[in-house]
Amino acid sequence: MRGTDHRLGRAANHQPFQAAAAMRADDDQVGVPLITRRVDGRRVREYVGRGLIGELAAREDVARREARRAAWPAARAARQLRELVATIERQATALTTITLTAAGYHLPKRGIWRRRRAHGTR
Repeated sequence: MRGTDHRLGRAANHQPFQAAAAMRADDDQVGVPLITRRVDGRRVREYVGRGLIGELAAREDVARREARRAAWPAARAARQLRELVATIERQATALTTITLTAAGYHLPKRGIWRRRRAHGTR
């Protein structure tokens, strides 16, 4: 097919975002005030204009990016804490299972732990 990369099903001149941004910097469109937002899960770039409105939009965009970047360490720490808690929970469950099984208990149909009956005695 002419003009498309048949293996990827997209235009042959499609380039990643970084390359597209670098190409824009080479053009005389440097500083074109565009904002990126999500619409139905897709990124949509919108021209916001030059002048005061464009300047305000650019400042808002920078502030939003800095706030998101500042939140990364806290999000990373929270994720590590969740992983640690999950690991401790798995280890505690394994230890409980081993201990109760050795003591003669069983877990029927994932219910509550019960003492296994001795067969032949009442």
